[in-house]
Amino acid sequence: MRYNPNFQIALSLGSNLGDRTFYITEMENRLSGILVPPFKRSSLMETEPVDVAERQPPYLNRIFCGGYAHDAEKLLEQCFQIERELGRIEKGTKLARTADIDIVLFGDLKISGEKLTIPHPQLFTRRFCIEGLHEIVPEWNIPGTGFTVMELYDTIRLAVKNQKVDKITA
Repeated sequence: MRYNPNFQIALSLGSNLGDRTFYITEMENRLSGILVPPFKRSSLMETEPVDVAERQPPYLNRIFCGGYAHDAEKLLEQCFQIERELGRIEKGTKLARTADIDIVLFGDLKISGEKLTIPHPQLFTRRFCIEGLHEIVPEWNIPGTGFTVMELYDTIRLAVKNQKVDKITA
């Protein structure tokens, strides 16, 4: 993997257990110590869980962007560590959680591996991801697609558009 001290990355933050606002804020605070400013934050959004096996409380979600000076695998491990510190027990399950951090975009890289896929596959099926990115980085390219965030937003599928998303703050 290439090293680039100026990777611009986008992360999806989510919480649907406990004090959701606290967990979102805490994830942002901890990520601020890992990422390089300037940071960009989408509106905070309350969303209904999608593709889960059992009934769950709604999520608070936000897209958080910044620079990163290491490789995607290192960032993934740092995100896992933050999740664990905030009470996340199992990664990869569709259970309710205190803290969820997904790497949505990592510069212009397209990665397909056992532990990491970028762009994150749920980028294309989660309305809050598309809308959050559109709000703060509409000009970014989505690697491997030939689309910018703006173009993806303009062609959002009806099933995704119908997902319940309520903006909480700007």
